[in-house]
Amino acid sequence: MMSPIPMTHLNLTEEQHLNMPYLLPPEPIPCEICTYPSHGYHFKVMSCRACAAFFRRSLLARLRYICKGRMNDCPIDSTVRYFCKLCRFQKCLKAGMNADKIQQNRDPISSKVPGTSNDFEAPSIDESVKKSMFNGPLYDFQTFIAEIRQIFSDKENFDEKLPPLRELEKGLKFIRRNQKRIDLKILEEINFEIITETRLNVIKTSATWLMYSEFFRELSEKEKMLILKTTWHVWGRLELLTVSVEILGEKVSREKVVFVSKSHAVYLVEVFRNNLMELDPKEAEDVDKELQPLFFTVFDDVAKKLSILKPNLIEQAYLLWQMIWCVAGKILYESHLEAGEQFLNSLSSDLHDFYKNDLRIVKYSERLLQMMSVIRSMQKTYIDIHRVYHTVSSVFVVFKDIHEENYIPVWVHYWLLVVYTGCYGFCMGIFGIHFFYRFLAIYGHSKILKTFDTWKLFLWLLIPPIFAFIWAITVGICFAPTPETSLEIQQSILESYDLKIDQIVYIAAFIWPKNPGTGRKQLNLRPAIGIGIEELIVTVIPLLLLHIPVSGLFMFPILDSDLGFLTGFVTITIAIYPAIDPLPTMFIIENYRKAIFGFFTAVFCCRTSSNKMVETSSFAEGGGQQITMRTLAT
Repeated sequence: MMSPIPMTHLNLTEEQHLNMPYLLPPEPIPCEICTYPSHGYHFKVMSCRACAAFFRRSLLARLRYICKGRMNDCPIDSTVRYFCKLCRFQKCLKAGMNADKIQQNRDPISSKVPGTSNDFEAPSIDESVKKSMFNGPLYDFQTFIAEIRQIFSDKENFDEKLPPLRELEKGLKFIRRNQKRIDLKILEEINFEIITETRLNVIKTSATWLMYSEFFRELSEKEKMLILKTTWHVWGRLELLTVSVEILGEKVSREKVVFVSKSHAVYLVEVFRNNLMELDPKEAEDVDKELQPLFFTVFDDVAKKLSILKPNLIEQAYLLWQMIWCVAGKILYESHLEAGEQFLNSLSSDLHDFYKNDLRIVKYSERLLQMMSVIRSMQKTYIDIHRVYHTVSSVFVVFKDIHEENYIPVWVHYWLLVVYTGCYGFCMGIFGIHFFYRFLAIYGHSKILKTFDTWKLFLWLLIPPIFAFIWAITVGICFAPTPETSLEIQQSILESYDLKIDQIVYIAAFIWPKNPGTGRKQLNLRPAIGIGIEELIVTVIPLLLLHIPVSGLFMFPILDSDLGFLTGFVTITIAIYPAIDPLPTMFIIENYRKAIFGFFTAVFCCRTSSNKMVETSSFAEGGGQQITMRTLAT
C-alpha cells in the first residue's frame, strides 16, 4: 500500500519544515474507479479499498446487479454519493481489474464481463472453490463447548504459591506468547471466516486467562460458564485494545487500527464503512449512527487514555480483572460474592506492593485514577438503560426494583407488584362499564339505565374490583417467578438496569423455555393459558389503542423476539385514550356536534355583539328530551 510519510514522524524544527517544501506529502493518487483517494494497487489497478472490496465481493458472491438508470452509463466518481452497482462493476472491469489475483487459499477465480442487466452472467467458479467458499466452514460448537469445559477442568498447571496478581500476569504472558509484534501487515478487509475464528479464539483465550485466578478455579462449572458468557466480549475488547496500544502506540487512536487476533490487525472503522456501502443507504446510515458512539469510546477515549498511561503487564492484569468484576460481581451471590471481593482486595494489595517495592512509587494515586477512568469508559460500551417493562427473547417481564427498600419483606414487594398489575384489570372494568353505559344511553334502554340511579349502581361499581382481582390472581399464579425464568432473564436485567436478580421482584411469562434434556425450546402452556384469560378480559376495549399494543407485548415474546423500547408505547396509548375516546362522539353525533359548535358560537358572538341572542340545542342521551337554552349576551 502506497501512502505518504506523515511529517510528524520526522524530527524537524519548524524552520526546517519551512525550508524543505519537497518533503511535503504529495497529492493522493485518485482511484481509477471512483476518483476518491486510492490506497495502492488492487487487482492490478490503482484503486481505493472500497472499490477493491466491492470487486472481490461481486465475484466471490456471484452477485447480480441491475442498473439504477436502466441505461448502463451511470456516473461513477466522487460527485456521486451512492454508486450504481452494475456500472461500478463494469468500470472495474474496464479499468483492468483481474479476477485471477483473488486468493484465499483457493484456486484462482475466472470471471466473465457482464453485459446489460438482462444478460448478466455470474463468473464461473471452480467446484473446489464452491465447496470451500460458498458452503462455508462448518463450526462444531459442541466440540467448542467441550474444549471450554476441558480448559475449566484443568487445574494442574497453575502455581498457587504466586501472589494472585502475579498469577494473572503469568496468565497474560501465556495467552500472548504467540502474539505477532514485528513485520505487521494491517488488513484492508476481513471476511466472515476471520471474524468467526476471532470471536471463538477470544472466548477460549478469555477462559484460559480466567483460570489463572484462584478464585475462578474454585467456582462450579455452571458459574464459570455464566461468568465467561457475560464477560468475554468486554474482556476481549479491552485485551485486544491494550495489546494494540502496547505494540502500535498512538497509531491505534490516530488511524483506528486494532488487532482482531494474534496475527491480524485492521483499520476497523474503514473496514466497517466499506462493508456498509453494500447496504441500503438509509440502513447503512442507521448502522453507522449506532456504531459511532462505540468507535468514539474505543478509539478516541480508551485508546488515548491507554497511550498516555502506558500500563505495564501487572497493571494490564489488574485492569482486565476489574473489567471482569464489573460484571461478575453483579451475578454472583452470598459466599461466592464475598470470596470474589476478597480476591479483588488481594489484587489491590499486590498492586500496592508492586508500586512500592518494584517501581519504588510512593504516590501512585494518579495512575490508579487513570486506570479507573479506562474502566468507566469501557463500561459505556455495554451498559444501556431501558424501561421497567422488558422483553428477553421469549420472556415478557414486569419487575420492581427493591434493593433500596430492603426493610420491606420480599413477599410484600411481590404482592404489591401483583396489585399493580391488577390495577390494569381495574381500568379495563371501568372502560367496559363506560362503553356499556354509552350504548344504553344512545339506544334508550331506560329500564337498565335506571339501575345507574338506584342502589344497583353499587353492583355496577363492583365490576372493576372483580376484574382487578381476577387479573391479579391470574398474574400471581400463572406468571410467578421460577428458577428457569430467573436464569433466563438475570443477564439481561443486569446489563440493562445494573440490577442483580435478587434486587428485584418480578412476574414473567416464559413462553418458550428450554427442555432440560434436549436443550430445545418447548411451548409453556401455563403462561399461554394466562395470556388467553387476559385477552378474554380485554375484548371489550377499543382495538387501536388497547388491543393491538397490549397483545403486542405478549405476542412478541411468543414469537421469540425482543420488542425493546417499543414496550413503552402501551403506556402512552393508555394515557391518551381518555382524551381521544370522546372526540368521535362529540363531533360525529349530530346533536353533540350542534351543542358544541353552538356553545363556542355563543361565546365568541357574545364578545362581538352585545345584545345578540344565541340559541343552542342539546339532546339528552337517555330520555330523548329536547332542551333549549337561551343566553343573553351582556
